[in-house]
Order: sequence, then C-alpha cells, then structure tokens
Amino acid sequence: MAAGSSTSFAPSLTLVALAAVGAHVARLAASRDSPHVFAAVSNGAYLCAGLLCPLDDGALAVMLAGAASLAFHAQYTLGAYAHTLDIALGWVLVVHLAFAPVLAGARFVAAHLRLTDNNPQWWWLRVVGRIAFYAALGTAFVLMFALYDSVYHGDGGQLVLYLIAAPIAALALAVERVFVLTQPAPAERAGLLHPYAEAALETVVVLLAVAAGVTAQGELLGRSLTHEQQPAAYDLFHGQWHILIAVVATAAYQRAYDVNRLARGELEHCVCHSNAAELALLGGLGVYAVLVIALKEAGVDAGASEAVLGVAMLGLLGIGAWAWWRDAAAQRAVAFAAVAPSPPSPPPPQRWFKIAL
Repeated sequence: MAAGSSTSFAPSLTLVALAAVGAHVARLAASRDSPHVFAAVSNGAYLCAGLLCPLDDGALAVMLAGAASLAFHAQYTLGAYAHTLDIALGWVLVVHLAFAPVLAGARFVAAHLRLTDNNPQWWWLRVVGRIAFYAALGTAFVLMFALYDSVYHGDGGQLVLYLIAAPIAALALAVERVFVLTQPAPAERAGLLHPYAEAALETVVVLLAVAAGVTAQGELLGRSLTHEQQPAAYDLFHGQWHILIAVVATAAYQRAYDVNRLARGELEHCVCHSNAAELALLGGLGVYAVLVIALKEAGVDAGASEAVLGVAMLGLLGIGAWAWWRDAAAQRAVAFAAVAPSPPSPPPPQRWFKIAL
C-alpha cells in the first residue's frame, strides 16, 4: 500500500456513528410528541458520510440526498418540493452506489489488460469508456425523472428500482472486495483472519446493512410503518434507513476508490487489516443491522427499540473511534518507514578569503 494511503472506512463510519448518536440525543431532548425528530436529525449521517468520502461524485451524491431528506423531514409536507427532492435524490444516490463500483471494476479490467495508460495507442479507449459509462448514468437519471410518477406512485415501483440497483452494487462490491482487493494475498501474514475470510466478512456485513436499511424504511419490505398510524416507530426506523444507507455508501465509495487506486498502480498490497479493532467494527455493524431488522419486524415498543439501538450505536461509536486510532497509528508507521534517513549534508567549504560588498 502506498505510503500514507488508508483503505479503512473506520474514519467515515466513526463520523456516521457520531451523527447517529447525536440524533438519539436530539430525540431524547425533544418532547415525546414531536414528530420526525429522529428521522430529520438522522440525515446528519448522510452529511457526515460525505465529509471523508474519497470519491468526489460520491460525496456530492450522498450529501445532496441527505440535505433533501433533512429539508423534507424537518417540515414533513407531503407533495411539497422538498418531498420530491427527497425521493428523487434518494434514487440518484442508490443508482450512483451501483454505478461507482461497476465503473471502478471496468477501469481495473482495462488496466489489467494493459489497454489504457500502459499502451498510449489505446488512449481513446479510456475516453470512450468514460463517456459511455457516464452517458448510461445520465440516461438512467433522465428515465427516473421522466417516469417519476409511475415509479413513485406505481405499485412497488420504488422497490423494483432498489431491486435493480442494489444487486448490481452488491455483486460488484463483493467480486471486487473478495477477488480484486485481496490480491496479492501474502502466503504468510500476521493477523486474526486470512484476507479472503476478512473480505467475505466485510461483504456479508455490507449485505446485512443493505437488507436492514431497506427493511427499516417502513414502506418497502416487511412490517409496514406509517407516520399516521405508528408515528414513534416510523420516526425511529425511518431514521435507521438514513443511517444504514450512509453506512453502505461509506463502504461502497471507499472500496470503489481502492479499486481505482489499484488500477492506477497506487495500491500495491491487499486491502486487509485483520486487527481486533477493524474486525470488531465489522462485527458490531453486522449485529446492529440484525438488531434493526429484528426490532422492527417483531413490533417491539418504539421506546425500548430506541434505547437498544441508541446503546448499540454508542458502542459502535467507541469501536469506530478505536479502529480510526489504530488506522491512524498504522499510517504514521508506514509514513515514517517510507522516509529513509538521509545522510548528513557535508559542511560548506571553508574559504580563506571574504568578498566585501
């Protein structure tokens, strides 16, 4: 791995967890009959996910989605412009989450086949490929916006959109994390898990987060929640949708960035940490996702669910901060090792005369 380059998403996840804990604090501070407090403030997770996002277009997508959702839930006026932006920019984020890893994978394949930078005669392929990918993304946006009423008001329209984008993103991330970002896997290495086992664990955790986020949304899968009938439960679990999609965006954009660096020759070793902090963070995220699904589908009281998830998120914040500290220490060690001590400079020659000016 290049000196000073981190492949851990612990820093971004720590900020997401901090925003989630802040949302729980805001919910506790507000009166119990205040609507949409948690659903509104939890959008800070989106905004925090963009702060350290290594992909510029990913940071823009996640922050726009968060800003639009925050504007809508702060007032919750159905049919208002903020509501339309909340829905539409959420679609943009989901589609971009599928687009980024696929584009990164295409860049890696082109670099692996030596069709781009290594062969100047193929320079046009990179240009044409970039145009084609972004033209496809633009076309998808146009179709979504043109068919907005059909997708949003149609029977299962949004679910179909998520069922198209989510498997593409999940498959691309899984293939790249397991078969691309673990190469070259050292034959012997000090660590708690083998690189392939760690890659598989990370893939499973991201899939759990996707499933938990879609389930928590309240209107797509599982037990239906509405603001009118179950205001407290809707507020809590719709906020979990924001938090969990921010988690997925953090992981997806970091790994897409890692694949891009690998294609450019800036990443030499496998993306593997296998220290207790990183593995505890992955395990904690998996447990949190399972808790969200279980509490929501079992119909547990909203107050009890809020307490359980608040404590769990506080624990995730602590684990994330620990993993971030460990990653920063590792990066400092790599940076110091990369700077070889330079020999002392020879003293300037001594002159027996001086020039007076």
